[in-house]
Amino acid sequence: MNEETALYKSAPSSRTRRSRIAGFSMVELAVSMTVLLILTAIAIPSLMRSFRTYQLNDAATRLFDGLRIVPLGRPEGARAGDWRRGHASTGITLAQADSIVARLR
Repeated sequence: MNEETALYKSAPSSRTRRSRIAGFSMVELAVSMTVLLILTAIAIPSLMRSFRTYQLNDAATRLFDGLRIVPLGRPEGARAGDWRRGHASTGITLAQADSIVARLR
């Protein structure tokens, strides 16, 4: 066997070279798509939970941003305390915060 014949046999055929240039085979494409679909199916529930958490946090932030905080002084606190004690004597129990909010209306 001479040198020219050895080089010819070791070189890849033109068919092999063309198939490598052409792209992916159908099997490779099917396997890739299957893996992608499985990963997507695993990720969707987590993404939905994250989106729901984001919506709840956003709603809470907008709610608290919309509240107006009123500075209360000693007179307002005294009025709320009197109102709360007045209701307590009739058997109605109120939280301090409820008393302040209701009294200021």
